[in-house]
Amino acid sequence: MREERQAWLVAAALVLAAVVAIGVVFSTSSGSASGSGTKAKPAATVKPTAKSTGHAAPNSADSSPTSLASSPTDSPSAGAPTSVSGLPAVVRRIDTKDPVVFITIDDGYAHDPALITLMKDRHIPITVFLLTAAVNGDWAYFKKLQAAGATIQDHTLTHPFLSRHPLSNQQHQICGSADIYEQQFSYRPWIFRPPYGDFNNDTKIAAKNCGMKYVALWDASLPHAVLRGGSAGEGKLAAGDIVLVHFRTNFVRDISTLLDQIDSWGLHVGKLEDYLPKA
Repeated sequence: MREERQAWLVAAALVLAAVVAIGVVFSTSSGSASGSGTKAKPAATVKPTAKSTGHAAPNSADSSPTSLASSPTDSPSAGAPTSVSGLPAVVRRIDTKDPVVFITIDDGYAHDPALITLMKDRHIPITVFLLTAAVNGDWAYFKKLQAAGATIQDHTLTHPFLSRHPLSNQQHQICGSADIYEQQFSYRPWIFRPPYGDFNNDTKIAAKNCGMKYVALWDASLPHAVLRGGSAGEGKLAAGDIVLVHFRTNFVRDISTLLDQIDSWGLHVGKLEDYLPKA
């Protein structure tokens, strides 16, 4: 009886061992099966987006500042200078083979009648870049200059440094004087000279808006009897040079002396407007 009980216990122990062994095998097999397949991808990370403001994000072109100074430069050609930018051409001298130079007089403070006499005696055309503030009510003097062969062009109302002012102020300065001259001289100026030769791209925009076709500078000047600059060397003019003079004490005497020099160089005084036409 005892032997039968021992045999039964041994048999039970063997069965229990077999069950445990089967469970271990099954667990290991399941784990291997799950690790042998394709690994599952983690969920994609969604980056937070900026809150919409209703405006498109600027691209590199839109966000870069635009420099007015980067607009195309003006290039003179044979005959009347032209501008590739659509704005008035900037003129420092005239590209011509004609033996002519041009005398331009700025401002208008000294109302010397001797200039009228000189123009008639020497038969010279002159361009006057008239400053409105310098007229001082004496329109008769400048109308006599006009009758003697002068052409009145634009030089602003009060002679500011234009580049220091916004477009609206610049336009007021240029259009304001042009409007007045159109009433006084029966034609509207089409050539503009910026005070001090100071200008920027807004100046050219304002000049265009006021009907100006050219921004005229100079390449020689006559400040008190001594000629400065000139394309033929310091103090000597060449064909196409534009000379700057001012209405001041003794300016008529200085112009008379210059005329003698111009003759000695085989040149003569031309009319600037013939080379910078309105149309």
